[in-house]
Amino acid sequence: MDDAGMFNEQFFLGGFFIITGVVFCSVLIGTGLWLAWFAGYRHRNLCGDESDFLVTRLPRPPQRWSVTDFFVMFGMIIVIGSLMAPRAQPAAVSTTPREAETTRPADVAETGSGESVDGEMAAQEDDSAGTPPKRDLTRRVATQMVANAGAFSLMLVFLFLTRDATPESLSLVPRLSDFRRGILATIWILAPVLLINLVASQLVEYKHTVTDLLAERNSFRTFAALFLSAAIVTPVVEEFQFRLLLQGGLQKLVGDASWNDDDPAWTFESLVPLLVSSFVFALMHFGQGAAPIPLFFLAMGLGLVYQRTGRLWIVIVVHIILNSATICLEFCRLNAGLTV
Repeated sequence: MDDAGMFNEQFFLGGFFIITGVVFCSVLIGTGLWLAWFAGYRHRNLCGDESDFLVTRLPRPPQRWSVTDFFVMFGMIIVIGSLMAPRAQPAAVSTTPREAETTRPADVAETGSGESVDGEMAAQEDDSAGTPPKRDLTRRVATQMVANAGAFSLMLVFLFLTRDATPESLSLVPRLSDFRRGILATIWILAPVLLINLVASQLVEYKHTVTDLLAERNSFRTFAALFLSAAIVTPVVEEFQFRLLLQGGLQKLVGDASWNDDDPAWTFESLVPLLVSSFVFALMHFGQGAAPIPLFFLAMGLGLVYQRTGRLWIVIVVHIILNSATICLEFCRLNAGLTV
């Protein structure tokens, strides 16, 4: 690690085991909750509420956005990312033939999930000018973070001006109950998703660019940039884009009213928005090895919570907790000297 020194391996080893222990206990508790629910002991549901439904059904204001708005935001991210991409590339510095022999081009991929960091870049050798320098990966992650945040901000203005949307109608005003329900929903969702991830990883090698970038540029600066981008900005942007705009738009398109239906049976109108939005969400992570498989089921869980509650902050909290735990665990593992 190139800027550590204030913490030793024992510090990171302790952090690794603490996070692992919390995750392990959460999985055990979540598994017990699922078993108890199916056995008929239904004192508290997935949201921690007393209810006969697995997910609490809450009233929500009229929805004014549509599926079209999902594509509008998706285009905004691409355009802003493309405009900012040149700024993320430092000027090439020529090298001497001797330096060229010892310098290798860096291979850079994506940071995932609609979180593409201007695509795949494999630096090619230049016999006359030597090898281009390695990109500043931290700056590239920051560039994508700004693109996501910029598109999110512009989309809010667009919805306010053209759809008469309000922060309340978009469920962007957090409530204390959202955080409570989000923490409890994480425990429920974590158990099946980790089990599916364990099986999928045995079939397909797991890859994630965020952890790859952290391993390549293992520093507090990189960790901070990745944490801000992948654990804070990305959950807010992705849940807004995939759950509220895409899934919510599809629910409006097919006339889904399952959140207000006393019959818990699945219907075409309630199932299609979940399946389509979850498939698109998983597809956006294509190229990360086994990741799309568990992420599809994660999106199904998040989608079900959003569909029945209409509260965006509940699923944002779940997403933030999962991403934060993943990044912190990997950072501790790297600096504790542990191997996979």
